[in-house]
Amino acid sequence: MEEVNKNPVFAISDLDLKFNKPEIRIEIDRERARQLGVTVRDIAETLRLFYSGTRYGTFLLSKDSKKQYEVIGETARTFT
Repeated sequence: MEEVNKNPVFAISDLDLKFNKPEIRIEIDRERARQLGVTVRDIAETLRLFYSGTRYGTFLLSKDSKKQYEVIGETARTFT
């Protein structure tokens, strides 16, 4: 770890890698958000919905169909 910490290529290093606990670090430009009329809460909620894979609801393909389909939010890998 000492050699890794010396190398400027690695901004953050950690020995406690946990594959079941993904993390992301985000810095919010609060001044820009304020100028746009967006609250930090709005940003946090948007990110939660973007990354969580939340089930938003269900829909029926047709009026005659009794089968329901779940609507689940997902992101493309290009955005993660």
